[in-house]
Amino acid sequence: GIYTDEPYFAHFIRKAIALGFTVSGHENVEKRVDRELGQAKNIITILEKDPKAKIFVFVGHGHLEKKNE
Repeated sequence: GIYTDEPYFAHFIRKAIALGFTVSGHENVEKRVDRELGQAKNIITILEKDPKAKIFVFVGHGHLEKKNE
């Protein structure tokens, strides 16, 4: 993703891989689907493949502070 160019985030990913995490993108690429809905569907796909998967989602403040309207 585009955020991997940011040094701190790139370090975060390298550290996660070193700790044994599997790094997987969840960004929505379907233009017809709402971005957050598409991301949620991509996370569900991960859980369907591995129901015991432990998932950590790194979000920016725009997602964190978004209110459900």
